[in-house]
Amino acid sequence: MTEESVLGDLQRLVSYEGPEEPLAEHLAFHESNTQAVQLLQKSLRGETEMAEIQALRATVRILGTLAGDATGDTVPDVSSSGSPLAQALRCEGLTGAVLELLQRWKSPKEERPWLLLEGLRALRLLLVLPLSAKSEHRAGKRNTAAWWVEDDVGYVRHGEARRRLGEVLVTVLDEVKESSKAEMKAAAFGALQNLVTGSPVAFRHLAQGPVAEKVVLLTEAQLKSLPHAAVGDGCRLLTLLCSGPRSHVRRVADAQALPLAMERPSDWNPVHPQVAPAAVVLLGVLCEAVDPQPGLLELCAGPAKQFSKQIRDELGWARAPVASAVLALLPEG
Repeated sequence: MTEESVLGDLQRLVSYEGPEEPLAEHLAFHESNTQAVQLLQKSLRGETEMAEIQALRATVRILGTLAGDATGDTVPDVSSSGSPLAQALRCEGLTGAVLELLQRWKSPKEERPWLLLEGLRALRLLLVLPLSAKSEHRAGKRNTAAWWVEDDVGYVRHGEARRRLGEVLVTVLDEVKESSKAEMKAAAFGALQNLVTGSPVAFRHLAQGPVAEKVVLLTEAQLKSLPHAAVGDGCRLLTLLCSGPRSHVRRVADAQALPLAMERPSDWNPVHPQVAPAAVVLLGVLCEAVDPQPGLLELCAGPAKQFSKQIRDELGWARAPVASAVLALLPEG
């Protein structure tokens, strides 16, 4: 295929006339030609006729289709590595190009929120570790679904790149806080979740910085605006940040995560049942390390009964001990 035809497919993928679902599915699940990766990187640097935001949207469309949501707002399916093209997209070069764009692209001001939203969606998807990639890595097979899975899980060869990822994501949280878009917060939280769960090096670096304070502020702002699923994403990320030494839990507690998690979980909108369960698990982790506040167990009793299955599922995110008194509230079975 010529460069012009590949670029044409990418532009059709994000056309204002509407997405071409058969094209998106073909690129996500079947396309073996990986020319699009270099073209997307060039477009993100402003070196093709394709606009930067179109390049971000094309990345999101392909990887989002693979994950079960072409918009990139959720990631319901992380089982498959996808086509050779989808695997090649999750490379250090494209991820770095997205980071560079977010750092340098400041104007026109009215377009910045849209670029930031698409950039965070793209990073969230680029940092997904597909289950099939994990399985192949454990079996000793080379897999290109993600650059840190392919080469050196547990090693520091890409340590600087991972640290830079974390630093940029934490920096843009200040900008995200100024936006009313809940989807932007969810994308930022999701990208950080994927980075923290995928890289112990990045996690240790992030845990020493102000990420917990910023996540609490963003989650509080969203909770006051609307109990969107992003609130659950924020609580889930805070639970992950409690992993490791006791000082990590203390840092999250000092960021005022406990008052946030106690913000009327029993009253949260049942349209988002992942919010209250994520808050209950966060409370359980924090109360294992700090003195529980009066009324905490009574506050958790309702959600524990109503969302017992979801809470059990959420416990998989807890890499730190959960208070036995909170676990005891869950119905047996």
